[in-house]
Amino acid sequence: MSASRLVPGGWFAVRGRREWWRAALGQVALIWLLPWPMMLVGRFGPAPVHHRLERSWAMATSRLLGLRVEVHGRGHIRPSQPYVVVALHEGLADPLVLWRLGLRLRFVARDELLTWPIVGRYLGATRQLVVGDRSAGSAHRLLRSAARAVGGGESIVVFPQGSVLGIEIGFRSGAIRLAHGLGIPVLPVVITGTHRVWEHPFAPRLRFGQRASVTVLEPVDVRGMGRRDLERVTLRLEAAMKSIALGPGHVAPRRYDPQRDGTWDEYRFVIDPAFGEVARALPDRVRASAVRAALSIPGSQRHLDSGGWRRAVDD
Repeated sequence: MSASRLVPGGWFAVRGRREWWRAALGQVALIWLLPWPMMLVGRFGPAPVHHRLERSWAMATSRLLGLRVEVHGRGHIRPSQPYVVVALHEGLADPLVLWRLGLRLRFVARDELLTWPIVGRYLGATRQLVVGDRSAGSAHRLLRSAARAVGGGESIVVFPQGSVLGIEIGFRSGAIRLAHGLGIPVLPVVITGTHRVWEHPFAPRLRFGQRASVTVLEPVDVRGMGRRDLERVTLRLEAAMKSIALGPGHVAPRRYDPQRDGTWDEYRFVIDPAFGEVARALPDRVRASAVRAALSIPGSQRHLDSGGWRRAVDD
């Protein structure tokens, strides 16, 4: 097998000359050129036009990559209904599958992405929702910005794990609280397989012809719930989504190995105590078991309970 070759720019590494040319030409067209007019439309043009451009870009990129996406549960989506889309997070290829849902999406992203070339400019120019800390002021700003987007018919995408390390990373309840504050339903979306498309930040390897699985679960109405109920919904929804991700029919999700992947001490993340091996390796990172006990959620179970959410089987 031929050795990996870096594509100019240093972001991607591929195998063989044919893949090198495919990645190089795709990078020029889809990353260096097309985002600029998309940014202009995102800043100055009508939002529906911008979202159509984003979907077209995502489909073109998927075709270039040969990405095969299996989507189940489309019938749970009402295109006219804004949601807080709560999705498992595996990598930067996740938006490629989320834009297939037929919703107008605005993403919540970490502020360090603003320093990335092109990506940072795109986030700013298209007014994506950038968060930098966990302060009350930051939460209020996010809520105000999200409310404006929802008022325009957009759905808000939140990755509650806040990390692409693997399925063992625990959910935080901010996404569910955001849906509660906005008064709109949560739309759970299980994504697996996208981690193999591009291994960044673990390696620059780019792979063609990969398969990804997407399952849309029934929306969850969190209006009128108290804080403890929102925490309970977060944990039960997490268990349901991870059960599907690990179950038959879904492409295997990314798994977090602290020895292989590091502990990423500069990033805030928690380990889901249901994954005992990783929890024992990083006990200081484990989400407090007392919280799980107080919310009547069984801990350290290998086969996670679906929590009452029905898996979608329609196409």
